[in-house]
Amino acid sequence: SRIVIETLRGIPEIVQMLRIPDVAEAGGASDGEMTRILAALRCYTAETNYWAGFFLPPAGEFDDNKGFHGLVQNVVDRSFSDYGVVSGMIANCDLDEISNEPIGILHRETIDALEGSIGDTAFHFMRIAKPTPENNEEG
Repeated sequence: SRIVIETLRGIPEIVQMLRIPDVAEAGGASDGEMTRILAALRCYTAETNYWAGFFLPPAGEFDDNKGFHGLVQNVVDRSFSDYGVVSGMIANCDLDEISNEPIGILHRETIDALEGSIGDTAFHFMRIAKPTPENNEEG
């Protein structure tokens, strides 16, 4: 889990390096390539946030003194922040040009499936606290 944490800590710097105007002006990646990269990053941050949220304990059991709790909280909050940054950047891209490519299909499926399930630690604490059909079944 430490490797995952260290990798996630580097995402903000990666996102800053991928700013479209700087890369395009430097003769680097084309707009299409940048759209593909941002689509992949958005999927990655969405899925990271979603799955990391399942490692959080209920809010009442969360303990800042437990290292694992803090690590998970960091992953959840950072991936939510990174998701917002990448979502803002991809809003300026033409997703139609990658809509039939594997990354475009993955992006659409990921975002459609996870929309409304991505949030900060407080959001995931509320999700955990909501009763589920399995918890409400009698007998």
